[in-house]
Amino acid sequence: MEELGSSIDVAQRWVEAMDDSDLDRVMPLYDPGATLHVFGGTVSGRARVREYLRSTKIGPLMLVEVQRNDRVHIRWRRGHHEQMETAIRVARGQIAEQWVFGPGEVER
Repeated sequence: MEELGSSIDVAQRWVEAMDDSDLDRVMPLYDPGATLHVFGGTVSGRARVREYLRSTKIGPLMLVEVQRNDRVHIRWRRGHHEQMETAIRVARGQIAEQWVFGPGEVER
């Protein structure tokens, strides 16, 4: 299992870079073979993750504590009321896997 401090550090850097809409700072946080699970689909590899993040409106973000297993959960609002959430799993200091949950969705 990844050390908790490094997972939270990676999550914090992800939040800061995404808040700044700085994909050049975000992308090195992802493992080259990272997998992103989003709304019934899967995106794999940095190039495809970058495409997805570029097309997604995210902000403002709020980092929350680790809630389950080795995942760090991050929440934000889309519009005025829709709360979104993502969970990241860090391995070897990079995001290896990420899940994006829409309004009303819960992690399984």
